Amino acid sequence: MRGGWVESGPLDDESRIDRAAAGRVVLRLSRMLRPQRRAIMRAVFLLIIQTAALLASPLVVRYAVDAGLVGKSGRAINIAAVMYLVLAVASALLGRSVIWAVSRIGEDFLRSLRARVFRHLINLDLGFFEREKTGRLVARMTSDIDALQELVSQGLVMFVQNALIFVGTLVVMSLLSWQLTLCTIVVVPPVIFASLWFRKRSNTAYLEVRDRVGTNLSTLQEGLEGVRVVQAFGREGGFIERFEATNEAQYDANIATVKIATRYFPFVEFIGVVGLAVVVGAGSYFADRNILEVGTVLAFVLYLNNLFEPIQQLSQLYNTVQSAAAALNKLFGLLDTPNSVPEKPGAIDLPEVGVLKVSGVTFAYGGGPPDTDGVSHPRGPTVLSDVSITVAAGERVALVGPTGAGKSTLAKLMARFYDPIDGDVSFGGVSLRDATRKSLRERIAVVPQEGFLFAGTVRDNIRVGSP
Repeated sequence: MRGGWVESGPLDDESRIDRAAAGRVVLRLSRMLRPQRRAIMRAVFLLIIQTAALLASPLVVRYAVDAGLVGKSGRAINIAAVMYLVLAVASALLGRSVIWAVSRIGEDFLRSLRARVFRHLINLDLGFFEREKTGRLVARMTSDIDALQELVSQGLVMFVQNALIFVGTLVVMSLLSWQLTLCTIVVVPPVIFASLWFRKRSNTAYLEVRDRVGTNLSTLQEGLEGVRVVQAFGREGGFIERFEATNEAQYDANIATVKIATRYFPFVEFIGVVGLAVVVGAGSYFADRNILEVGTVLAFVLYLNNLFEPIQQLSQLYNTVQSAAAALNKLFGLLDTPNSVPEKPGAIDLPEVGVLKVSGVTFAYGGGPPDTDGVSHPRGPTVLSDVSITVAAGERVALVGPTGAGKSTLAKLMARFYDPIDGDVSFGGVSLRDATRKSLRERIAVVPQEGFLFAGTVRDNIRVGSP
């Protein structure tokens, strides 16, 4: 039997998703993939044909043995050889087409998703970015997309194909001989239980490895960044001991994953040998009594690999699928984040010239909707209380006061970066809540006190407001 360890990585609490959330993700994903349903149907069709070609190969061998060797027909052997070659070439070509089709669908979806998330983020209110950490938002666009990328690049095809091969193998084996199928199924439960054990234990072990790697890197970074202090106080020996300890812990964690693999894969190989012995023994018994033909027994031997290997692969791919579903769930949650300063339906353009009027405004930061982790942020202390001010067209007004008096906050309200709790801000007699965002940005501009340079030349930065 062939075996391999598909390292799908650890599955932490943030990468898990319950059944209800998984159902919502699948439903929403299906709606987003509707424009690509024809391409998906073609990919599924190709995958089914490829699986059928793989499942047909043992039947060709069966024909070669029964009609060619047992029946002593050279013509049958030649036909079987040509058929086997055709199936092998067809399977290879179909496999290439499936990988290309699925990868193309997945990459198109990820491109669209990245653009959609960024478009949504760039239009959210400033309060959202004060509640959320920038690093977490960047992680949504990087690590969460990477989790989906891993599924798209290799996991999805392997997951679906292994499931089809497992089910298809059981169906074909049942049609060939229900007696040998019953003999084979006896050894399947131990493989399933072993695979479930492997999935659980390997996930825990990989989490430990990731933690140990992080600790080891932190120790290394701390020692190198603080090397002047370390050498100044003669603490080289102490830091060497600390690094050796964390390095040893990382070694132990990696060895733990190796121990799990050495228990799982040899056990599955052993069960495969037991299954082979059962099939050969039972097949010989049935063949001697003319219940089965020799070719059928040989076909069952070949099908055993198709029965056990998909179980291993599906167990190892579980974490990849689960992580991708959780990542998609978090990205959907980000897309569902409402804008606290929305443009209302039927908004009108502000007049080109008018009076900027602040009427009885009261404001406090916080108190918006929960962040992407579902954490609510209570409203803070009142920054502005019943403030009114009028700025006529062409008039220059300077607001003077100590730090924290609310000068910048008032400017943000005038530009409608926030909406006041009470009161209203209007321009030319039109409330900013009723204005289109485009006309608002054209009429009212704010130069923040914190400078920021975008990538590009000085000219590019100067022309940001009017490219």
